[in-house]
Amino acid sequence: MQLREEGKVRLDDPVAKYLTWFKAKPAGDDDGPITIEQLLSHSSGLQREAGDHWTSFEFPTADELRRLYATRQAAFAPSVRWKYSNLAYAVAGMIIEQVSGERWADYVDRNIFKPLGMLASSVDKNLPGLAVPYGRRMPDGSREVLPFVDARGLAAATGVTSNLEDMAKFVSAQFRRGPRGGAQIVSTGSLREMHRVRSVEDNWTSGTGLGFDITRFKDRTYVGHGGGYPGNTTHTLIQLDDKVGVIVLTNTNDSNPSDIARQLMATVGQAVAKVSASKRRRSRGTRRGRGSRDSTAGAEEIRTWCCSIRSSRSSRRTRRTSTARSRSNRSAEGASDSSRRRAAAPLAKWCVSWSRLAARCGCTSATAGSIACSSGQ
Repeated sequence: MQLREEGKVRLDDPVAKYLTWFKAKPAGDDDGPITIEQLLSHSSGLQREAGDHWTSFEFPTADELRRLYATRQAAFAPSVRWKYSNLAYAVAGMIIEQVSGERWADYVDRNIFKPLGMLASSVDKNLPGLAVPYGRRMPDGSREVLPFVDARGLAAATGVTSNLEDMAKFVSAQFRRGPRGGAQIVSTGSLREMHRVRSVEDNWTSGTGLGFDITRFKDRTYVGHGGGYPGNTTHTLIQLDDKVGVIVLTNTNDSNPSDIARQLMATVGQAVAKVSASKRRRSRGTRRGRGSRDSTAGAEEIRTWCCSIRSSRSSRRTRRTSTARSRSNRSAEGASDSSRRRAAAPLAKWCVSWSRLAARCGCTSATAGSIACSSGQ
């Protein structure tokens, strides 16, 4: 979307305009070319994956993906139906590299992470302090510790590492208004297009915008996205009208972060929205009464609640919510990496806050969490 605002690409441009090697055989004889918008909205008709990398942990390189498309046939015609595709997002990342002249990881760092102050976020870097990735819980209560896995050519689909504070900054960016510049990483118009439904699933209760999943439950619409990686599962849920977001990051394969996110949004998230709306109303009333602008209006407010639930063999409820911060930086001070690995049992910890930017919740040793944040503008 940034490149589109700069006039370097159009959403309706065919992918082959930028990637001459992209010659996936169409599903039908009269199918049109696959466009950038179709890649981003999961309506390209491409297959979901490139191979068995989710079980072998051997993700394809960019060169291997290019060779793959010489023989690959699309599963469906473009814009016929919604079909999630990590392949499509890998190709979108390659378009960014071709147009910008930068590696995708470098482009994201310079144009998204740094402007938003997401200094703990990276792409496919095995940095010290990452949460220990666990496999599913076995009948004897044990969990396999999984290795760090490089997404390689699929980095644009699944290769980002982050933490709660950085993700809160990203969520806050969805509430901003105005032209692109600084922490406004895309304009209001681009945000609206990204948050608008472009394709829907067969049940018509969920669909996809541009880079965002869009769901509707209890008569409310939410944008966000879930994710999974070996030993990590996540979910981010945002209510744009209330300016509240929930982030759940876990380091197990058998957690249910989307369910946790919905429960938090329906309870704590709604409470945060009501309090925030009440404060905004009082602030407007104070300014009108004084006849002048209140200097504190719009100032950053932070409220944080944290709680932890440690995994227990005897508690089904605890097991289901014993999750950890997904591929995120863990800043437990004074502990070596080896001692943290020995001591790291799956731990659930969630933090809920609202602020203009990310709240610093003080969860220095948390291995799991969610955060709800709201912005006044």
